[in-house]
Amino acid sequence: MNLVERALRQRRGGRFCLALATFIPLMALAADPIASSSFVGQENPLNENGAWQPITSMSPDGVRFQKNNGAFPNLYNSANNNHAGARTTAAVPNDHYSEIVVGHIGSNLDYVGAFARLQPSGSSVDSGYLYWASLANGANNYLYRIVATGSSYSAAKLVPHSPVVDGDRIRLIARGPVIYGLHNGVREFIYNSGPDGINGNAAPRYDTGTTGMLAFVQPPPLTDATITSWATGPAPTSSGTWASTNFSGVEDPLDEGDRWYPMPGYQGFKKAGGFAVGKDAQHNLSGVWSIAPPQKQYSEVTLGTAATGGGGPVVRMTGTSSPSRPSLRPPSSRETSGG
Repeated sequence: MNLVERALRQRRGGRFCLALATFIPLMALAADPIASSSFVGQENPLNENGAWQPITSMSPDGVRFQKNNGAFPNLYNSANNNHAGARTTAAVPNDHYSEIVVGHIGSNLDYVGAFARLQPSGSSVDSGYLYWASLANGANNYLYRIVATGSSYSAAKLVPHSPVVDGDRIRLIARGPVIYGLHNGVREFIYNSGPDGINGNAAPRYDTGTTGMLAFVQPPPLTDATITSWATGPAPTSSGTWASTNFSGVEDPLDEGDRWYPMPGYQGFKKAGGFAVGKDAQHNLSGVWSIAPPQKQYSEVTLGTAATGGGGPVVRMTGTSSPSRPSLRPPSSRETSGG
């Protein structure tokens, strides 16, 4: 029988904490890249033997990537808002990552980014999720949802993130309905697209697609928005049958090796000083990457001292190998549910 254990503690302050504590893998494992490039040599526009197709929706003047021991825009026109963009032609699974290494950003008006769930064709071609990054005080350091048509686009800010500097590695991961970013190997943000497109929420949701990259320079030199390298591959997968934690160290948001994710509508948890603390003032609910546990299971938490509020474990939550919307039923005598 798979045994699963999590320890949840709550510090003083009266926040109500409810943590899902089943289906916990020991580690999320990333596979080798499916495709990658270090952009060695010179080429204009970027093609690399058919490895790339241009993103046209965000470039009214036909700006493309070029390569010269790095990838950067091949044109600047101050009259229009042009982005150099490219998507891979490699076969990429719907759960995937897109990663770039920042080569050079000249100012906080210049940006580079990684695309996930990028639509390769149809009426929504070039739509997807974009990890868009610049220097400190850049106004657009956000995860974006891009809604495009092939000739035009709109951009919706979803989650802010910290700035980058030359040499940083940023990775955007799409795993089930969860879209999240790593900055130099540490989780930077997370967005759950599960509620999008349902219950009156008109925001589009992209469950399939491919990967790519984007750059914007204003003004020249063109090398002020340079990407050193790019890679793509499958999203991490779960491994192991049980785990426990005392929440040592400091993390915001709570991640612990890609184990935890907040459920739709919740901000989830952070950890510090041996405690997991909810990020919302009211209820907090976090799940883990599912591993299809047996029906006979347990989930255990240890509560820290708190002036008000409470918390507890949750079991038998409906899920798959990727995060899903919660489906909870009343606990039986052998189950414990916080509430």
